Amino acid sequence: MGRLTTTLTTAWLALLVSSAPLRAAPPSPVERGVKLRTQGKLNQAAQILARGLDVSPADRALGLELAVTLSWMGRLEAALDTYQHVLKRHPKDDAARIGAGRMLVWMGKDTAAETHYRAVLKRDPAHAEARLGMARAALLRLDDAEARRWLGGVEHSEVAALHRELDGLWRWRATVRGGLLLGLDGSYGPDVSAGLGYRVSRTLTLNAGYRFGGLDPVAEGLGLTDTASHRVDLGLVAQPDADWWVHGGVTATANALGGWIVQLPLGAATRLSEKWSLSWTVSPGLLLNPDGAVDQWSIVGRLGLAWGHQPLPGGLDIFAAVDGDGGASVVAVGRLTLPLPGSWNANLGPMGGIDLSRDDGAFGGAHLALSVNIGAMTRVTLNGEMTAGARERASISLGLEQRW
Repeated sequence: MGRLTTTLTTAWLALLVSSAPLRAAPPSPVERGVKLRTQGKLNQAAQILARGLDVSPADRALGLELAVTLSWMGRLEAALDTYQHVLKRHPKDDAARIGAGRMLVWMGKDTAAETHYRAVLKRDPAHAEARLGMARAALLRLDDAEARRWLGGVEHSEVAALHRELDGLWRWRATVRGGLLLGLDGSYGPDVSAGLGYRVSRTLTLNAGYRFGGLDPVAEGLGLTDTASHRVDLGLVAQPDADWWVHGGVTATANALGGWIVQLPLGAATRLSEKWSLSWTVSPGLLLNPDGAVDQWSIVGRLGLAWGHQPLPGGLDIFAAVDGDGGASVVAVGRLTLPLPGSWNANLGPMGGIDLSRDDGAFGGAHLALSVNIGAMTRVTLNGEMTAGARERASISLGLEQRW
């Protein structure tokens, strides 16, 4: 009987314990902070999240939520410091990188913001938030062309709003471009020659203009874009007839987005008279993403007329281009050659053109530029038929462009 009583008592106690209500665990500092923030109690939320981060400095969620709360309060410097705090402990945290970049954009520091966005894009070239951030940074410089390039292919709720802002951007752009061309040329007899060249150029672009919201200007400013490009080209020229030349080749140019532009120029030239010649070229091309995928195609056609009248020989080239996004442009380039001492010469190249492209409702613009190229060609005869040479050229161009 005693054993039965003990067994019943134990079972009864177990039933009481199992049926007793469980006490819920207290909310974490992150949960409390986020709840207070959504209620608009920003100061209380920031205090709770900051105390939690003091206790657990490596807690990623606490750091990110505190940074968001500080940004809601307008404390951008403090929010940026908090994102940097997270990055010190989690260097590959994309959310912290994106947040830090956003704070820097809001503070008007486009170059510093791009450092964070590029770190994310290096791991994921298609990262939507990072590409949006790069577009916002470009918009700070009023560089609508670069901003549109970054928005290409991005699926995000903010893309349409950014395009509307770009459509309302009116600005002038002044460009200074300098470059250096180094190359090697060789020929075998009078009929066949080949060349290999490397070109590096630096472009400084000053943008000035207004961004319009509706009919009222909401922002104005100046922005400076500094980009560098590298190009390698290989070409072959043959002269099957005394009055005809044919040529072909390949060029590869590294662009600012980390990809490559590859073109295959093919063309011919003919002598019209003793002093005049006509040439034409068709250059199909591909824009390759950093991962090697084809992003866009283009075709550039060139029609050139050259004259050899002394003392100022020169020429006129007209370029027309179309691409897979429906863009088109026409550019006319003139040149006059001035002889200099030794094997050097200078080319003066006035250029003007109009961009006929239409990108999400925004037309292109018109531009005018003046370029000066100074170059030299030195040839050495290796034997009776084969010669080799080196070419050097430095260039600078000044341009003014108006977009609408």
